Amino acid sequence: MSLDYNLVSPELDPHAQLEEQETKSRVHLAIQNLPETEREVTTLYYIDEHSQKEIGAFLNLPTQTIKSRLHTARKRLQKRMLTMVKKNLQDERPSNDPDFQVKVIQELEETTQLTGREIQIMLRQVNTKDLALAMVNASDTFKKRIYANVSARVGKIIDDYIDSQMPVSDDRVAQNQTTVVEIVQALIAKGDIVWPPEQEKAPSKPLSKDYLEMKENLQKQLQDIPISHLDFETLTNTLVNLANVARAEGILNLERIVDDAKDPDGFFTLNLQLIIDGVAPNLVKEITAARKKVLLQQYESKLDMMMTGVQATQRGESPRMIEQKLRAMF
Repeated sequence: MSLDYNLVSPELDPHAQLEEQETKSRVHLAIQNLPETEREVTTLYYIDEHSQKEIGAFLNLPTQTIKSRLHTARKRLQKRMLTMVKKNLQDERPSNDPDFQVKVIQELEETTQLTGREIQIMLRQVNTKDLALAMVNASDTFKKRIYANVSARVGKIIDDYIDSQMPVSDDRVAQNQTTVVEIVQALIAKGDIVWPPEQEKAPSKPLSKDYLEMKENLQKQLQDIPISHLDFETLTNTLVNLANVARAEGILNLERIVDDAKDPDGFFTLNLQLIIDGVAPNLVKEITAARKKVLLQQYESKLDMMMTGVQATQRGESPRMIEQKLRAMF
């Protein structure tokens, strides 16, 4: 193998020739920075093309020593070349290109023209942490559109994550903004988002008096009566009314209704909070199914304790013995 530091391939175009010359210069510089013993054998082996045996005879060293020095030199060169490449990539990264940054910011800001439904579709595809960092140097308009389409809980998560990551590099912000833009572009390509935006629709009709009364009664009922205590008919009506609110005002508006709902085991509010937060349907199903299993096990255990305690009382067992039995059950 031979490395010619003075010549470049004549068949390459001028730009490629320049790149090849720069690469060879970097390799030459890396070799020059090797320890003298390693630089000597590397030059003789790779540049002068002597065999390891010839180099050993020339330096009066065993062939194994030459082999070992070449091995060490190769590892050192790999590390130094990797460092050079990494630095070169950092120097050329997109965040250092003002035109690239401006383009990403412009495309990010264009998402504010999406409808609330389309923004929520986008948010279901974007990792919350990626979104948070993408918002760092975004406009107030963009931030307001995002906060208006996430739950209060998710909004706080975004704020807390941004605070925990500050200060954050421009490169990292640009990377996350690019991720958001690419997700929007993919959704447009699939037809999930309409672009360019359609003309603004006429304002929706004001909510009826009957609807507002239903909503008020629903909220009061959820505050006064634990959801698990409702009979089947009332529970059915309650869930249908919640669906009516979501249809009329959007899922996010359910958050205000259930904030103060009585829900001793938390199962109902868990279900609602997941959909309000925009969690994917399959994940909502998995999480709630797991919680349901735990609650059923706990309820079954309590029923067993009731049966055990009452039947032990019937048999005339001492209170202390009954207590020991019951405590052993949990």
